[in-house]
Amino acid sequence: MVDFTETSIARSNRSRKREADAKKLGHSVDELRERRNIAKRE
Repeated sequence: MVDFTETSIARSNRSRKREADAKKLGHSVDELRERRNIAKRE
């Protein structure tokens, strides 16, 4: 069984890192979140 809290923390760390990388590239975090929401809907 997977430890849920561990995976969710890892997932949020990964998305936070992705947001930080995107900021460096000049993308807005909102734009990134929007894209992620669109991907979830599909």
